[in-house]
Amino acid sequence: MLIYADKDYPKFDQYAETMCAALKKSNNAAETLQVKDRTHITIMVQMAREDDPATQAVLEFMARHSELKLTDKEVKAETKP
Repeated sequence: MLIYADKDYPKFDQYAETMCAALKKSNNAAETLQVKDRTHITIMVQMAREDDPATQAVLEFMARHSELKLTDKEVKAETKP
């Protein structure tokens, strides 16, 4: 999962989308996630919280591609499969 913020550094959204497309082209599981009302730094800091939408999205992605079992949590971020 490639994560970027809506207030991220210039072109990080394009970099993430390009990398995601390349991963998919190589038959890898990949998704992008744009986190609203965040910067690059606040994504990293707030992902330390279990209830953070980006954290939950990453755990959900991992669970879909592994044996990880999750408890129900509401994910409020917008993912792009």
